[in-house]
Amino acid sequence: MKILYCVHGTCNPGGMERMVVAKANAFCRRGHEVTIVTTDQAGRPDFFPLERGVRRLDSDVMYSQTIGLNPLSKYLARKRKMQAHRKFLQKVIALKHPDVVISTVGNEVGFLPDIAGGAATVAELHFSRFYRLQKKRRGIWRAIDSHLTRTDGRNLARYDRFVVLTASDAVHWKTHSNVVVIPNFVTIGVKEPAPLVAKRVIAVGRLEYQKNYPAMLEVWEQVQSSHPDWTLEIYGEGSDTTYLQETSTRTGLQDIVFRRGNLPPDGSAYSSASILLHTALYEGLPLSLIEAMSTGIPVVAFDCPCGPSEIISHGTTGFLIPPENGSSMVNALKKLMDDENLRRTMGDASFTLARRYDPQAIINRWESLFRELLATR
Repeated sequence: MKILYCVHGTCNPGGMERMVVAKANAFCRRGHEVTIVTTDQAGRPDFFPLERGVRRLDSDVMYSQTIGLNPLSKYLARKRKMQAHRKFLQKVIALKHPDVVISTVGNEVGFLPDIAGGAATVAELHFSRFYRLQKKRRGIWRAIDSHLTRTDGRNLARYDRFVVLTASDAVHWKTHSNVVVIPNFVTIGVKEPAPLVAKRVIAVGRLEYQKNYPAMLEVWEQVQSSHPDWTLEIYGEGSDTTYLQETSTRTGLQDIVFRRGNLPPDGSAYSSASILLHTALYEGLPLSLIEAMSTGIPVVAFDCPCGPSEIISHGTTGFLIPPENGSSMVNALKKLMDDENLRRTMGDASFTLARRYDPQAIINRWESLFRELLATR
């Protein structure tokens, strides 16, 4: 089977990039011919290694060059880039003759069905339906986000299948008859659950608005006074890095460690911790929660849309906290910090439940979807 992925790039450490690369590698190992077409790679290396058999083709359209432009200039620049993008992708499809073309709901989402050349078309969304509006931009940008959200709905209805990550997000798309739910899968392999004896809390994710790290610092400030022997380690980088580091220093949170770069692939960053803390405002299906559970550590997370409530069993594998309820999060953290037996009980349950995100089982579902689509063509 010939599979073609469309994505902005494979040079960033985000969850979407990790899953696209992981799936491409898995399909390649199963004997499929996989091509990834990028728009904003700009000569940078893959952040997550690709199998030798996976071909990456870079159009270097560079939509990122339009960031910061005023609305009119951005519209005109993006229109020119989209024409170049479409032309490049048409050539690749004519050359590769893929059986399946996949949009990650990037800039190709509106025109890919028109140039698919008879291939089955699949769109996969790594966020949730209203992710644009959840950014809470104001003024004309709010109007643009509303318009793009409606446009997403029209575009995605044109695909043979539209894959979302959670059942809760599928409800948001109930007017679409082509929706299928396939979650992300675990990309790290751990044979034994974490010992959960280290006085260490871990947080993982881009240092951006969505992840709501200022709320995490506020929570930790309240925890630190009663548990000064515990540390918080935050893995990630992003536009808020400097602000968060300066805030933690200014408020005296010296026991917070910021670690940049990729997590070790063996899961050691998780298994050497005892709790995962997650404060995001919105999600698609957070990989860090799945990975934490797969290493057998309990999770404390805001019950944001969408994802945490489908991963965490409240009171069994961790604690789901009402969004922005910092005091409840503080209490849940303290409860786990003070009770090693509770951490172990929840950790064991997490380790067991995480098997639902086994990579082979999820890849089987993707292959079944592709075969189903090709059987009708």
